[in-house]
Amino acid sequence: MDLGRDTFFCDALQSIELGQTFPNVSFLWNNGSTNPTISIKQSGSYTVTMSIPDCPDLKDTITILFLNTPMEDSTTINACTEELLKISAATPQSFYLWNTGDNLREITPKESGIYAVYVTNSCGSDVGIFDVVIAECYCNGYVPNAVTVNNDELNELFGPVMYCNMELTNYRFVVYDLWGGLAFESKIPGEKIDLSAAANNVYIWTLEFSTKKYQQNIQSSQRGTVTVLK
Repeated sequence: MDLGRDTFFCDALQSIELGQTFPNVSFLWNNGSTNPTISIKQSGSYTVTMSIPDCPDLKDTITILFLNTPMEDSTTINACTEELLKISAATPQSFYLWNTGDNLREITPKESGIYAVYVTNSCGSDVGIFDVVIAECYCNGYVPNAVTVNNDELNELFGPVMYCNMELTNYRFVVYDLWGGLAFESKIPGEKIDLSAAANNVYIWTLEFSTKKYQQNIQSSQRGTVTVLK
């Protein structure tokens, strides 16, 4: 049996059949099948051994590649300096050439810039563009420990001041009285409360939020008290 020359298929939607049927011949494929023919959907080398009574075994091998026509994207990626950023061409089983000189499918940028990858295989070629922005990331919430409510328009409202250049998630700021009663709750970053009508001089607050990074979310939790000065 001659399985033919090594070959490839582009964007194949159906399986490919290998082999032929012969009388009085037994078959053994390297995937364990003993059928005269096999259907394949994955790239690889396929070998069949044919056993004929009173004759030496016959063997043949064919390598088949299932390829995708390269279709790359243009995208912007933001990352923090302390994170390990990896970018990758979208199309597998291809030849890659980055404008950095790398020839792997995936690279690790160390600084901001435009990273371009030329991707080609037997089915076609395309170019992917990555606009990478790597910056120092910070996200802190400052909550004062005192607030004045004397109508001088200075420090009248109480709440967090957020210093953050990252995306906030799961934000929650809560103010309680000393007996655990809820005085104020907000899920809007930076929203403040007017304590001019507060019945107590001291309140307890909690501040919780997550910061969304490239690879992970970092949870922050703070707690303290505020004194109302009238």
